Amino acid sequence: MKIIFSSNVHGQTGTTTNMLAIAVMSDILYQRKSILLQTQFCLNQLEVPLLPPSKRKEVNSYELGMDALLKGIQSGKSTKELLKACCICISENRMDFLPGTNARNREVYEEEIAKGLHEILKLANEFYEYVFIDIGPVQNEFAQQVWKEADLLVINLCQNIRVLDHFFSEYEQPKNIIYLLGYYDCHSTVNKKTLTRLYKSLKGENTFVIPYNTELRDSVSEAKLIQFFLQNMYCEPQDENYYFVEEVKKVSGYIMNLEKMGNLEQTQKVLENPHSR
Repeated sequence: MKIIFSSNVHGQTGTTTNMLAIAVMSDILYQRKSILLQTQFCLNQLEVPLLPPSKRKEVNSYELGMDALLKGIQSGKSTKELLKACCICISENRMDFLPGTNARNREVYEEEIAKGLHEILKLANEFYEYVFIDIGPVQNEFAQQVWKEADLLVINLCQNIRVLDHFFSEYEQPKNIIYLLGYYDCHSTVNKKTLTRLYKSLKGENTFVIPYNTELRDSVSEAKLIQFFLQNMYCEPQDENYYFVEEVKKVSGYIMNLEKMGNLEQTQKVLENPHSR
């Protein structure tokens, strides 16, 4: 199941953190074999929240990551062994991480990733139950093309009306889509209830929130993301992390339910009729 995370703006929606949170939660709750990858040329450091500094040195190896995988595919070695060899294992042989590019030339990299991404996602989808892809902000035609690769498109939004107006006026909304309100502030007047009234694409059953959480942000900076979830999975309702953890569980559970159906063509039916879940 290819799950693509995107947004229309950088730095306001928590796209990367949201993806990591949902991926880690899914790994802990459902033990699904998954892979994490990203397509951005810059700001592509998924390893920072996941790996201690001592292990991050592996990311710079020429034998690992997106560059090595693209090179292997170009030479005709599109195999499970190649993909696995380019990844770093994150948790008990279930969750793998494909480091981003170390290329220095943006134009060359973007040309190569545009040619090779379909094969990469096809290969990943054959060997992993969940393929989490962070493509960052939709700022070019390539990113919009990547949307078409998704079994489930997760659009990360903020509570800024100007940014939301831009997104819903500029981009066509595909059917296989859910929305995440990242860094969510439940005390804002621009809350989920208000937004579902303002934008017809946002509905109660296809719109989720990922609340702002200080401890989570600290854990991302300190490479303790997985520990955060292990320590807070079953925290009590009075705990300051409870709201955040429960909302991430909702999204992870929703994705799990879609996968359980065994037919991703039914995604839109689930979105339109939440009682079918």
